[in-house]
Amino acid sequence: MNRVNPLYLLVAVIVVILFLLFKTVTLHEELRESKSDYLTKKELAVSVDSLKNLSASKASLVRYLRNAKGFTSTKTETGIRFHAKALNKKDLNRIMAKILNSAYWIKNMKITKIDSQKASLNMEIVW
Repeated sequence: MNRVNPLYLLVAVIVVILFLLFKTVTLHEELRESKSDYLTKKELAVSVDSLKNLSASKASLVRYLRNAKGFTSTKTETGIRFHAKALNKKDLNRIMAKILNSAYWIKNMKITKIDSQKASLNMEIVW
């Protein structure tokens, strides 16, 4: 029976190791590219989600002001301006919670106390 030359075995092992090393390097490069693609898509998804929430909150605020009693609102080119002459504390608290807990840019806001239970509100929100 013929014997296998140990040099052939050594060369075969070295070739296999080099092949595996090459594959590992290419897989690391692909992983790096996939990770960067994932991060860019994640940033895009976050921005799209925030825009979706902003448009939903705009519609929600306009609908709320349209149905609320005591508010007069006017739409401007850049946003909405509204005022209420006599709000009780509960209504004022409700509208302020809705506005301050959402993503609105308040350009101008003025709250004036009329008496211990009522206040007037002037506000301009920019989109």
